[in-house]
Amino acid sequence: MNWAFGVICIALIVILAQLMMIYNKRSDELLARQEPLRRRIQSHLKEIAYSVERVQRATESGLEEMGFSISELVEKNAQFKKGVEQLELQVQSQNKGEEEDDIEDQDPVSLAAIKEDDPRLVLRDGIRRREEVEININALKRDVEAIKCNMLQVNAKLKRNERKSDKK
Repeated sequence: MNWAFGVICIALIVILAQLMMIYNKRSDELLARQEPLRRRIQSHLKEIAYSVERVQRATESGLEEMGFSISELVEKNAQFKKGVEQLELQVQSQNKGEEEDDIEDQDPVSLAAIKEDDPRLVLRDGIRRREEVEININALKRDVEAIKCNMLQVNAKLKRNERKSDKK
């Protein structure tokens, strides 16, 4: 009976030794496969970092151009606003002695004839266009802020990923 127990123990030890050799062989294979993958991952990280830098440079130059465009629009809008205010004063001074007749109440044929020369229509159109320009300027400013926010988020994620890859 003892000899059977001894044979079983030796067989189990042999099986355990074989399993350990198989696991050791597998781990060596995995380690050998892991190194090329790590190198590939590192090269992809470098390519991503380079691409992000290019995007940042392009975004910064675009933001500068948008900043110049916005400042030009603001200046031209201020000039336009002054012109509209002057036209408004002119229309008010012309209409002081005249009775206020509503332009929208007239028929389309007479409205077309009046449209070319009537300063009230020019004023109304100028005010509407100035408001559109102000809306567009505000939209551009919001877009610039959104782009800056997105670039900050991209930078933060990139730095976080660089720290993670440096730890490994």
